[in-house]
Amino acid sequence: MPNLQKFQVAALVLAAGSSKRMGSQNKLLADMGGISMLNLTLSHMKASNAEGIYVVVGHEAELVQSSVKFKNVIFIHNPHYEKGLSTSLIKGIEALPRSVDGAVICLGDMPYVAAGTVNRLIDAFEISKGRTICVPFFENKRGNPVLFPVELFSEMKSLKWDKGARSLIKKYADRVSRVNIQSSEILKDIDTPDQLPGTKPDPELFTSPTQ
Repeated sequence: MPNLQKFQVAALVLAAGSSKRMGSQNKLLADMGGISMLNLTLSHMKASNAEGIYVVVGHEAELVQSSVKFKNVIFIHNPHYEKGLSTSLIKGIEALPRSVDGAVICLGDMPYVAAGTVNRLIDAFEISKGRTICVPFFENKRGNPVLFPVELFSEMKSLKWDKGARSLIKKYADRVSRVNIQSSEILKDIDTPDQLPGTKPDPELFTSPTQ
């Protein structure tokens, strides 16, 4: 790959929801074979080329925040998380430093998304010179996370309720960089107890909490 201009891409992890379908358990704290769901998600972000990890918390914020085993994670509190996903997205975007060129919007309940997948989105972003929305696809199915350029942040701040940023992907379809991923990880979130794994994750997926 030719030398590319270096862009600063932050990882914005949305982890504020109340996970009602999981029952009384906060799914972000659910055991994934010796590591919580959120920590597994963050381990991939830490191992990626993203510069800075920002986590939006809301439901049981103090408990979720205290459960994180990684240093240098910046927490953003969303007191309006019950009003929908877009409120967490907006809070997160508002908290990002002005120096970033884009952000990978990650969901805390998608712990199978690998660091390599995040890196492929960042590579596509750099190839586009920081102008496109980089969207992962598996077998023609759109997944998450999605990388948005900074110039769309102002529009993202005006999103309503639970729409997330899907409307922007549709609106700017001509500016979408399609990134094909050879794994269904980008389609897998965890919403109910029966979706939790019964086996330990690959130890190589876990990055030391001291990093």
